[in-house]
Amino acid sequence: MNRMTFTVLCAFMFTQLCTGSQTLETEFAKGPLGPEVVYLVKDNNEHVGMVYVAKIPCMPWYILYNLHVSKEHRNKGIATKLLIHAIQEIAQGQGRLIFIQPGPYEFGDNGECIQDTKNIEKTEALVRLYTRVGFQPASSYHQLIATALYYLMGMTEDPNNLMVQYL
Repeated sequence: MNRMTFTVLCAFMFTQLCTGSQTLETEFAKGPLGPEVVYLVKDNNEHVGMVYVAKIPCMPWYILYNLHVSKEHRNKGIATKLLIHAIQEIAQGQGRLIFIQPGPYEFGDNGECIQDTKNIEKTEALVRLYTRVGFQPASSYHQLIATALYYLMGMTEDPNNLMVQYL
């Protein structure tokens, strides 16, 4: 399947999950572990949500990261729809395991990413969201793997909050 067919298929599948004026754009990027897919949600042509999907080389494992929904569009199901869509795409691509880290962040006025990992309330809300779509706390084995992956990706995450989903 070529990129255009994949993009059209993704957009069609996401449209089935969305309501009203929400649409999905799929972009491809080069990440620290190789090619990545970025799903962007638009509402009336305004970017309101995103999630990055990175495949771990040589393994049927994936990482979801940078899940973000703009403040004005939160609590409307956009993050849930993004996660469900990403999980479905990974499953169709023969993925077997997905990692996700509930580390909240916000974007500043200049577009910079501001980590907010000390915000327990936001972290707990993300854990509830991830649990609703099938994630569970990671084993110490997976936390060890995540520590190495975070290092390779240049990320400073605490793997103690890591969650996984087996497909």
